[in-house]
Amino acid sequence: MKKESKFGETNAELDPRRKLWEETAADVETITDGIGKRIDRNIRETVIGLNVLDINTDGSCEGHIDYGKGPFIDIVSKESEELERQLDNAKDKEEAKKIVDEIERKNLAERIKIFKYLDDFYKDRQVPFHQRLTIQNKARGWSRLESQGVGLQRIEPEEVRKQHLQEYQDEIKAFTEYLKNKFFERQ
Repeated sequence: MKKESKFGETNAELDPRRKLWEETAADVETITDGIGKRIDRNIRETVIGLNVLDINTDGSCEGHIDYGKGPFIDIVSKESEELERQLDNAKDKEEAKKIVDEIERKNLAERIKIFKYLDDFYKDRQVPFHQRLTIQNKARGWSRLESQGVGLQRIEPEEVRKQHLQEYQDEIKAFTEYLKNKFFERQ
């Protein structure tokens, strides 16, 4: 039985890019966090878009007014989890330092992959600074993609938080459409 994609084609008719998108989407649908919750609906396509462009993600949130102040996606190298296990078993401080350095190098190499997409996305796009997507530096070189102003949400009045949350969600949606177009137009 031929399964029809959400684009109206059967699997046999999918071009390689569309097939990779569909396979990645199916994989993303199976991801759950520590309490069994799936990836938020309004951030799934962004996660798919980054992963099909070979940018590994490791956590996300669509943003909420009462928690998770704005949409974000964590970017971490695929090797980090194994290196973290090695770190837990390090014999001494010198070995631990070498492993931490390797984790950071791997994560920074993953981070740099997104720069060209953000540069291109903002080449002709003008939005308020607080709305602009940036890369936040986190521990051991892992990165968080989020709007510049997300961290300020906790001190804003509720009406401003609601307005900014919508702006941040709109910005990640625009970036998602950009990623999708980039992926499907490349040869």
